Amino acid sequence: MRTTDLRLLPDGRSIRVVLRLGGMSMLATRVASGSDEDAIADRWESGTSLPAMAAEFPAFGSVELAEARERGDITEYQWRDYYENPGRWWYLERMRTLIDAAFAEPRLRAVQPSLISHYTVLRLHLPGGSRPSAQRVADDSYLVRTADRREVGTGDGPRAVELLLRVLGS
Repeated sequence: MRTTDLRLLPDGRSIRVVLRLGGMSMLATRVASGSDEDAIADRWESGTSLPAMAAEFPAFGSVELAEARERGDITEYQWRDYYENPGRWWYLERMRTLIDAAFAEPRLRAVQPSLISHYTVLRLHLPGGSRPSAQRVADDSYLVRTADRREVGTGDGPRAVELLLRVLGS
């Protein structure tokens, strides 16, 4: 069953729109109150595909993001969501340089990411359960740790990506 969640955000001007399929969130975004929320709900609930929704309503992100979600490619979907929709989640702006640099690196994009610890830590989920991370410690400064929490080094977004690649290579 397709449903659309519409929730007025605290700013009183924006609405959070979540497209759900069988209760599972498929795509979400923010829109200005009184803009497209009714049209979005009508199109989604009438059976429009995720890629078509993204094409018609760019606030949902790229068609590529929607296609990744539709085919169940969680790794690609999460990276694209972090990269393409920084304004959707307040915490992504704080980690912008790291997300941008990581998104540009195919070896990192092949690994499923998650944001934890009040959304200041980017963690990579490697086969076998290993989880190296990069933690924001100041504006554009990230502490990279191995899966066993040993410190590798600190640097800006691009440097943190270099350090994460070193951890992946070891």
